[in-house]
Amino acid sequence: MEEEHPTVTQQSIQPLEFYLRPGFLVAHDGDAVVKCILGSAVAVALYDRLARIGGISHFVWPHAKDRRRSNVTYGDTAIPMLRKTLEDMGCHRTRLEAMVFGGACPRQQFSKSDASLGQENITLTRAILKRMNIPLVSEDVGGCRGRKILYHTRSNDAVILKVDTLRPWDWYERDSTIPWDRV
Repeated sequence: MEEEHPTVTQQSIQPLEFYLRPGFLVAHDGDAVVKCILGSAVAVALYDRLARIGGISHFVWPHAKDRRRSNVTYGDTAIPMLRKTLEDMGCHRTRLEAMVFGGACPRQQFSKSDASLGQENITLTRAILKRMNIPLVSEDVGGCRGRKILYHTRSNDAVILKVDTLRPWDWYERDSTIPWDRV
């Protein structure tokens, strides 16, 4: 009796794709490409080389003023939550390594306090990673240009595109139900 083999198509070998909005994280144990757009916000990717599992968080603020309102929009919550999520998926905390992106000041019209938000996010991220004993293996942070990031969860590869204009619809079809001026 002849064994049937599934037909392999281009669609069947395409990785999953996610668009990561601010205040969210994605962790995946398979082939997935995560896209995000960063200005002063920071994205932290954590990866376990042995398990070949990765994840990425996208946060806007370093920490919540009111701890009861803390969520993954804040770096002091997003990074530990990403680590916990990866540990729950089988990663070991001693094997995790980090990449950090963002923390820019992309608009000249920011006030001095707004301009330092990106740097505050970067400083907080480095401190948390150090406290968690997670080595920082790569970073592309600061400056005055925004970034578009493509992150592959299985390989830990990242592509960084530095841009002067951040337009969310560059990567997906414009949907008339989304208030683009507030994205």
